This record gives sequence, structure tokens and C-alpha cells, in this order.
Amino acid sequence: MGDCKVIVRQEQNRAEHIDILRIIACFMVIFNHTDERGFWRYAYNDRGTALWIVNLIPSIACKSAVPIFFMISGALLLRKNESIKKTYGRIRKILFDLVLFSILYFAVDSYLNGNKFDLKEIVSTMIQSNYWHLWYLYSYIIFIVTLPFFRDFAQNLRFRNFKILYVLAIVTMGIFPIIEYFFGGINPCLKPSWITINIFIYPLVGYMIENKINSDSVKSRHIFQAWLINVICFAVSIISEYFYLEREPGSVAEIFICLFCIINASTVYLTVKWIVGHQKMKSGISRMISKVGKCTFGIYLLHILLLWRIQPFYRFCIKYFETGKVGNEFGIYLSCICVFAIAGVVTCIFQKIPLIKRLF
Repeated sequence: MGDCKVIVRQEQNRAEHIDILRIIACFMVIFNHTDERGFWRYAYNDRGTALWIVNLIPSIACKSAVPIFFMISGALLLRKNESIKKTYGRIRKILFDLVLFSILYFAVDSYLNGNKFDLKEIVSTMIQSNYWHLWYLYSYIIFIVTLPFFRDFAQNLRFRNFKILYVLAIVTMGIFPIIEYFFGGINPCLKPSWITINIFIYPLVGYMIENKINSDSVKSRHIFQAWLINVICFAVSIISEYFYLEREPGSVAEIFICLFCIINASTVYLTVKWIVGHQKMKSGISRMISKVGKCTFGIYLLHILLLWRIQPFYRFCIKYFETGKVGNEFGIYLSCICVFAIAGVVTCIFQKIPLIKRLF
């Protein structure tokens, strides 16, 4: 009986930290899409000033949003042993959402720009590119397609060999871009670029943290060490961006903001898992986190509408949150919170409607 209670508690912790990670990553995604209102705000500050750094740090941190989502997918799906039919059945929902929301966003943009709704153009754009944030759904579909044989690879990969892959990914994504830009390039044959593909390395990291690292074996000193390394990586990214802007004044370089996403995302994942595993959460808070966590996919699909496309809400945020002495720097976070909350409520309502709830 005692063993059963332990198992139940472990499953609850697992659900809680996964939902918390979803919430964190979803808010990061919203901030990533604020553009000059928030994400690129540092580019309008004097390079090297305290305000420049304060505005740059959230941009670096929030680029880990998609990596965290892919880590969650790897953590939950790579451990499963299910039929190919069931695995590929997951594609239907994602594909339907992709088509529906692509049409929705194109329709809204056509209306706002006074253009004629052109279905042929929508189909052409969906095949050749994607609508803004919906690129993630394309990548997720490919991740599902590769899942059957990716599972075999992940489940049979030794942890010591995974650590080699992890270090190679850090070098390829974090060190090589600095060398290439500031020192004139690297022989392409020396770069194992396949390791850095979103749908490979991040799901694999999530699977390993979730299923191969026992929270009880992780101590507070390990968390401290992880954050110390993370802070150092942030400093390297800030310094790289500083010298890039010295060479290219008036421009921005997202490549230097993304240098060490894998370390930041891993640190956030491990920290949240460790905290939840060592803290007993009140049942009311746990239920609330679970409800919000279930809404994050809907928030992801809807947030661009609120952030940029619904003009009354856009003007409200600009007027009341993002202007004025305080709002100029910090009001965008209030806007992001409002977008998250409203999209969450709308998603929650849609999830109660039988024919619509399958979309979210």
C-alpha cells in the first residue's frame, strides 16, 4: 500500500512539473513574438548600458521556449511503446489544427489589409513556407513521423553516450557560431549539424532528464552548478551580441541570442523537475496548474491574434501598458500576461464545447 502511494505521488509530481514547464514555455513564446515591443527592445537602447542588458536578458532566456516544448514531447513520447498506427494517429489532430489556423490567420490578415481572400495563395504559402508561429506544427509532425525509430534509438542510448552528444550539441550551436563570425569560419565538414536539429536533440534531452535522471540523486549543489554554467553562457551571449553590434550597428543577430538555448532549457527543465519533486504542492494549486497546463496549446495557437491582430486589444495594451515612463520598459510583460490570460480563458471555454474541444 505504501508503495502505491509513492507511485501515485511520483505520477502527480511528473504531471505537475510538466504542466509548469508548459506554462513557462508558453509565456516565453508570447514574449518571443512581441518583436520591437519587447523582444527586440534592447536594440533601441544604447549598447552596453544597464538598460540594454536588462532588455537583452529576457530575449536570450525566452528563446528556450520551443526547446522546452520539444523536451516535453521527448520526455512523454519517446518512453512510450505504442503501435505505429497509434503514433501516426497523433498527426491527424496537428494537421487539422495547422490547416484550420493557417486559414484563420490568412483570413484575418486579408481582412485587415483589405485584400481578397485567396485560397490558392493560402495553399501555396502552406506548402512553401508557414504562417509565423505555426512553423512549430510542421516540425512537430515530422517529429511524430520519426517517432517509431527515434524511440528505439533513445531507449537504447547509454547515458554516457548521450553526454557526448550533449557536449557536441553545445559546441556546434554555442561555440562554432562565435568562431565562424568573429574568426572567419569553420570547415563545414567539421560541423555535425544533424545533432542540432530541433526535433532530434531537444526531445532526446527531455527524454534523458525525465527518464534517466532520478530527482532524488540531484542535489541542491547540482542545481546551483547548472545555473552557474547557465549564467556564464548568458554572459557569453551578451558579450557576443555586444561585439556584433559594434560591427553591425543598428542591426540585431538572433544567432547570438540562441547560442546556448540547450543549456538554458535543460537547466530550467531540471530545476522545475527537482523543485516539484522535493516540494509537496497544495491540491488546489496543483489542480489550477493542471488546468492552465492543458490550455497552453490553445494559448499558443491563439496568442498572435491578441498580440497583433485584434486591433482594439492591441491599442489597449499600447495605450495602458506599453507607453509612459514605466510602461516603456516593463509594460510589455503586462501585455503578455493579459494575452496569456485571455487566450487561456478562451481555450478553456472552447474545451467545453464538444465539437471544438478536439482542436485544443
